[in-house]
Amino acid sequence: MSALDTGRDEYLTLTELRNYSKVSLRQLTRFLSRPVDPLPHVRNGRRPLVLRSTFDRWISEESRRQLSPAPVARARSFRDLMSEVKARRA
Repeated sequence: MSALDTGRDEYLTLTELRNYSKVSLRQLTRFLSRPVDPLPHVRNGRRPLVLRSTFDRWISEESRRQLSPAPVARARSFRDLMSEVKARRA
């Protein structure tokens, strides 16, 4: 069992999830509506419900993604950029 796992896998409302995870309600709402890799949930009418184990798994993967280094773009000189522009015009 992980430190966050209490042994009970249940659906949580956003308020319950906020109390469980100490993440703000606004940030949880952002997680639900992200265009890429949103927080998995189901809706009971208008109310989103998140499975506790799903949240634990998703937030640990999200933390890993945030900590991984972003790819670094190759620095280009002004001369390289101008030669590309001239090549496109030709």
